[in-house]
Amino acid sequence: MTKLVSYAVFAQMMNFNFNIPKKYRNIIPHIVVWGILILLPFLFAWMRENESPLSDRDWAFLYLNSFMLFFWMLFFYLNTQVIIPKLLFRGKYLLFILLQLIMYLGVLGVRRLVFHLFVSDSIEFQFLGSAWHNSIVFLLTTLVSIIVKTVQDRAKTEQLVQEANNETLKSELSFLRTQISPHFLFNVLNNMVAMARLKSNQLEPTIHKLSSIMKYMLYQTEEKVLLKSEIEYLKSYIELQQLRIGDRLQLNLNIHEIEDWHTIEPMLLIPFVENAFKHGTGMLKKPEIAIHIISDKGRLHFEVKNRYETQNTTKDGVSGIGLANVKRRLQLLYDGMHELEIDSDGEWFKVDLKLTYKS
Repeated sequence: MTKLVSYAVFAQMMNFNFNIPKKYRNIIPHIVVWGILILLPFLFAWMRENESPLSDRDWAFLYLNSFMLFFWMLFFYLNTQVIIPKLLFRGKYLLFILLQLIMYLGVLGVRRLVFHLFVSDSIEFQFLGSAWHNSIVFLLTTLVSIIVKTVQDRAKTEQLVQEANNETLKSELSFLRTQISPHFLFNVLNNMVAMARLKSNQLEPTIHKLSSIMKYMLYQTEEKVLLKSEIEYLKSYIELQQLRIGDRLQLNLNIHEIEDWHTIEPMLLIPFVENAFKHGTGMLKKPEIAIHIISDKGRLHFEVKNRYETQNTTKDGVSGIGLANVKRRLQLLYDGMHELEIDSDGEWFKVDLKLTYKS
């Protein structure tokens, strides 16, 4: 019964994830479990010492069985590392069974050789009796080794699948970002060309603003960024657009920088603002854009709306790319953690995003 409990503990712990460095994660559980298997019989023997002390013969067999545990250990690792993957998992069942029996006979042979080192010479080694007595240990070791190897291979396969999925997700997100960025850059560069032709004194500050924005886009888009940084990026973009459009745009910018230490996926909000400037200015007589941002109680509320006229809505080869991509990014990165409403009533185009920060 003791051995059965010990092997059950072994099966549970072989794949247990300790909070330790990765290179030791697969070694320490083995050391712990084998240590338990060795010490547990002695612990039970010492616990019953006061009630029914073990005889010298019992202690001799206890030492013998503990010594033989090292050979059962060898039997286990030969199975999990070599025999099971090369024979059992490849459908060579007869050869697997034959090799198990040969290894079992080998363990019994070792037990015969060391028997009299632990047990009195007056006791004769009984091969059939020893084979019957150790048959449960043999079957249990074989069964546990199959279970452990199966679980380990399945966990490894799942890890590889997860890593592949993560790489696919990263590739898709990178692709989406490359689609968003050029659209914005083309607009700004067109603005700078117009300023250069007009010899505007706003060209130099525009270049500085563009430089800071490009730095953000190039170096701050691999990991999540502070909400504060993302808001600063939005402000720089808005300032660039105001330099281009001038006073004819009525801009209502309302930013409550509460809890701006939260992190957010970079370049997530800019497509909505870009879309508002693209379709909310142009040929409109009285362009008006309202942007509202508040971060409170672990949630972000982001609202953008712009006036538009259907007949003046511009169409080009990249129209809609930004909004389509940001919807996809929200789905990938904040699934179940965001609410996005996009609506238009013929006068106002409205975007309302509510997002819960990732912990």
